[in-house]
Amino acid sequence: MQRLAFALLGLAACSPGPDDNVHLLTEAEFTLFDHATPPAADRPRSRVDLPDYWSKARPDASGSGWYRFTLPPVADTSEVWAVHLPKVNMNAAVFINDTWVGDGGTFERPVSQNWNRPLFFSFSPNLLNRAQNTIEVRIFAYEHDWGMLGPIKVGPQSSLLSTYERQFAWQSTGAQLASLWTLMVALFVVALWVGRPEDPVYKYFVLASAFYLVHSLSAHVQNIGVPYEFGRWLIHVSTD
Repeated sequence: MQRLAFALLGLAACSPGPDDNVHLLTEAEFTLFDHATPPAADRPRSRVDLPDYWSKARPDASGSGWYRFTLPPVADTSEVWAVHLPKVNMNAAVFINDTWVGDGGTFERPVSQNWNRPLFFSFSPNLLNRAQNTIEVRIFAYEHDWGMLGPIKVGPQSSLLSTYERQFAWQSTGAQLASLWTLMVALFVVALWVGRPEDPVYKYFVLASAFYLVHSLSAHVQNIGVPYEFGRWLIHVSTD
């Protein structure tokens, strides 16, 4: 636990310098296309700015939407490149020039949850060898939910990795530590409750801890294993 705490502090202190090869992509062409592979190049698309929130732009939409970006060719192919997706909801997959490079888990319902988990995929820079390269990001969203894609970064892996690791530590690892701490405290209070069953304060504390634990698990468990509607209902009930 102590080593992990020092690691988190170390990641927080790191701040990568600017890199001319890192591309921050904040504009895309979007289309709804509920398939596992990118749509045809001539499919009608609309221009969107990132972050793109489905609840505002297309509240009744659900399923898969595709974001299309373009990049110039890469001159230096001696270093591994990567794409960093700091914020997605609910799941994402990335294709470089129609070649799959990674995803955040299953797209079968209930899809993998990545709303509090940044995604990072490495790939060979040889994939970016065209005069105009395309990066396509598939996002899955539930109807009337919080589907979204934030600005993404593409560049040498060495320039992006520390930023991703720092974000992952604060969001995902931090959520895991919160769940673990809640469980440990709840078990300790259970032991006190066994010794003094007539005192209701211990019972209420354990119940409150259990509800918070359910809510905190949603921040870092990717595959919930239950129907999404029931899982979302359970999270709201635990919060209320």
